Amino acid sequence: MIVLVAGMGLLSACSGAAAPKTTPPPDTEKDIARWALPFDGYSPTNAQTMALLYARSLVASRCMQRDNVPWVVPPMNPEYSQGESYNDYGFRLSSPALAKKWGFHQAPARNTFASNGLTYPGRPTDPQEGAVYDRCFADAENAVPADARAALHPPRIPSQDTTADVRAAAVRWHTCMLPAGVSDLPDDPLDFPTSSLIAEFGLDGDAAPGAPETISMAERRLALKDAQCRESSGYLDALYGAEWAAEEAYIADHGDEFAQAAQNMQALRKYISDTIGSLGGA
Repeated sequence: MIVLVAGMGLLSACSGAAAPKTTPPPDTEKDIARWALPFDGYSPTNAQTMALLYARSLVASRCMQRDNVPWVVPPMNPEYSQGESYNDYGFRLSSPALAKKWGFHQAPARNTFASNGLTYPGRPTDPQEGAVYDRCFADAENAVPADARAALHPPRIPSQDTTADVRAAAVRWHTCMLPAGVSDLPDDPLDFPTSSLIAEFGLDGDAAPGAPETISMAERRLALKDAQCRESSGYLDALYGAEWAAEEAYIADHGDEFAQAAQNMQALRKYISDTIGSLGGA
């Protein structure tokens, strides 16, 4: 993922508005292929997070230009995508089709500065201009409404990968993978590929994988075996079912929290749309 502005801290804020006593029902439909979950409607997508960083950069750029610091943000399509290896929320997807195409590598991101051949400007090296940069980005961050900032910290619960059904399916996955002959085969699919395989297949620094022809057939075969075993063992079904049930139950028990989260998401969408629209962003 492209980091828009080096040194920008994580946003953190809480809205002081009182949450309504009802929670709008999540509009997410079950879709294991995209790993859609009930929390999705209350969480920012990767595209929205990138668009917020882009909007803040446009605000900071306008501020710097007023102080005669030529810091211009190149156009960016805010519909950022990490590519087909991930869903909209950054969850790594698994399927035989993806394994055949990419092995254990991840598909490259789309609609970024890099894909357009553009370079994002860094912090100015001149001390005075650097001070303007710091002030303008601090002001731009403070200009984001508190409820929009709070949307970046939606409710979360732990993964359900330790439930009995999921653990039993993990055992079946392990048995299915034994014929592949991996010497350090882990018990948990979430620990695969192993560190030795990561080194063997050149998966370190995997943000921008090479062309498909650079991925070895050995990697493709093992990735395909892994994907097939995750399906045939019932591991993906068990994990998805456990995650869905846990999130659905949590939403039902925390109505006020999710009503506020829905308001926060609305504020985030409005800020992004208004800011990029008014400053002439792509």
